[in-house]
Amino acid sequence: MASWLLVAALAAALGASGGAAQKSLAAAEGARWRTPLCVGVSGLAAANAQYVVDRISQRAAQFGVRAGRPGCTANLLIVFSADPSGQARAIARERSDPASVTGVSGQTAGLSAFNEFVTSTAPVRWWRVVQPLSDRGEVVSRNTRLGEAPRVNVDERGRLRPTVRDGFSHVIVIVDLAQVNGVRLEALSDYLALVALTPIEDAEAGQASILGLFRRPEAERLSPSDEEYLRRTYR
Repeated sequence: MASWLLVAALAAALGASGGAAQKSLAAAEGARWRTPLCVGVSGLAAANAQYVVDRISQRAAQFGVRAGRPGCTANLLIVFSADPSGQARAIARERSDPASVTGVSGQTAGLSAFNEFVTSTAPVRWWRVVQPLSDRGEVVSRNTRLGEAPRVNVDERGRLRPTVRDGFSHVIVIVDLAQVNGVRLEALSDYLALVALTPIEDAEAGQASILGLFRRPEAERLSPSDEEYLRRTYR
């Protein structure tokens, strides 16, 4: 996918989300993929891009994430770029009000997080868009700016159960080609899978996690603790 198409697709996704778009998902700790996953990669040679798509898709299937149909529109967008900051700034330019994608427009926490994504110098940066979804995976109309709470139903035994859960709508990951030069593609793909499939952040990762890849280049794949975290996320 051409870079400008990637930016346009992301901007459209953010503009239409109506949900909470956050880098930190502390307020949506149960967020995960609840709709079919469709991975798109740009900026790599075709064979390498396909490897990343396949590896992430395999990891997703391993933990029960449904795959999109052939030809689906990517909702996980990964762009490898020699100018990652330029890519991020292009996304910001497409959004006249970056804070509006957080569901808390006008509050500094959301805008600060978005600015952190735009200005990051990390080898890999990501931005997750979260939407409230019904048990059937349908988008629920909920105005997070007004603080509307999820609906609840009473089942036949009289117990309350939530009918709305937070799910990823779109995730974008920008990878700095210069900083990942020499990193094994298998290890990098597992790193990307972990940040794209879960709400984890670097600070939450254990010492053995694949998220330590850029501190421990010898890391090769998801660690047992990473896999356990994914199992808990998708149980």
